[in-house]
Amino acid sequence: MKPSSALSLAAVVHLVASQGTPFLQSDLTTTTTPSATISSTSTAPPLGPSPTSWDALGCYDPLTRSPDDNILEQNMNPDGDSSLTIPKCQNACYRAAYKFAGVHQGNQCWCSDIVGGERARNQNDCNVPCAGDKSTSCGGTEAFDVFIAVTNSDPTRTKVPLRIVVTNRPELHIRLGFREMLNGTYQDLVLHEVLRITIEHDIRLFLEHELSAIQKERRLALDWPATQQILALVELAVPLFIYAATVCRYVGTKGGDPKEYLNKVLQYPKAAFSQLDRTYLPVLDQLLGEQEERDREDWLQVFRGLVGSIVILESPLSIGSLARLLQVSRKQVKRRLDALHSVLSIPNGGLVPIRILHLSFREFLIDPQKQGKSPFWVDEKSTHIKLASRCLKLMSSQSGLRQDMCSLVDPGVLRSEINNGTVASSLPPKL
Repeated sequence: MKPSSALSLAAVVHLVASQGTPFLQSDLTTTTTPSATISSTSTAPPLGPSPTSWDALGCYDPLTRSPDDNILEQNMNPDGDSSLTIPKCQNACYRAAYKFAGVHQGNQCWCSDIVGGERARNQNDCNVPCAGDKSTSCGGTEAFDVFIAVTNSDPTRTKVPLRIVVTNRPELHIRLGFREMLNGTYQDLVLHEVLRITIEHDIRLFLEHELSAIQKERRLALDWPATQQILALVELAVPLFIYAATVCRYVGTKGGDPKEYLNKVLQYPKAAFSQLDRTYLPVLDQLLGEQEERDREDWLQVFRGLVGSIVILESPLSIGSLARLLQVSRKQVKRRLDALHSVLSIPNGGLVPIRILHLSFREFLIDPQKQGKSPFWVDEKSTHIKLASRCLKLMSSQSGLRQDMCSLVDPGVLRSEINNGTVASSLPPKL
């Protein structure tokens, strides 16, 4: 009998966490268990150009002159716009649900959810007239005029029903806060109290859906995967959704053979491997096995240096910032990470940071008990020392720290008087 097609609330919580949302990630080995709450229907205004105000952040320069290092992520008109004005660009960005708008070279509109680069030392670098309004400037030949959207609430807007999923550890102040809410406004669920049969049902449903999508996309035989393979995966996964999610990402790896990859996953039985080993070893063993025997030690050294830095860093960095910190090329970082989409969130945009999909991957790599046993083991202390050394070198470089980083030209200004946006935009992520 096939399971019903409805996911339980527990599955929703586990699934969201396993798909790489950083603030929902939890420690797989922890003894405390998160609870989940679905709130009642609330309202939220739809995105639109009005009523919205825009604050000017100033003129920004890219970190380098490389075409890959733009201030903003999305060029809305690569061929230019002969009637471009600042309001026109702002409206285009807000309709597309972007937080930042920027104008460049007089006729280009760029949008983004994050700002790269830094405020130009000379704000007059933005001196190219707008193509559609010669009385105002639209960036410069290299620089951008950047604006941030400030949304004002409007009770006349259309109401959109929402249900919000909140996950948390069972801290006392959180539990007491929910108890003060009216009865019927939220549904509470303690994940460790969910019955095993419910977890098995949810994981099987998830696996069948994801593997079916892979079967259709790759045009595999209709009887793939076999029912026995699904059941074996469910047994290996319970009670962790992160295992099922990682397996599906791995089996669906671009350029790989789903049949072969699925068979390899099933070669890591419960009796011989821990839950974390069963989750991550198939992915990493596959990558290591693809290397020539003479190249494997070099590959492992690069892996520990690159991926080890990603899991150790306090704040995640974009590909460009990570490359500058580690003093390697962007192409090398991209090439090394390209096969790790099953365990890392690797964005296409140059400004979005690389993140681990689940904290358990970090635990797997730095576990002290794996020293001398796992070729993928990352020496946490040694990696911290290397990163600290590179950080000091970067801060001391010509493009590093300098006097008056925020270009305030006023040494008497208190930190509390400086806008947080100015600080964030003046200190690049790499610093």
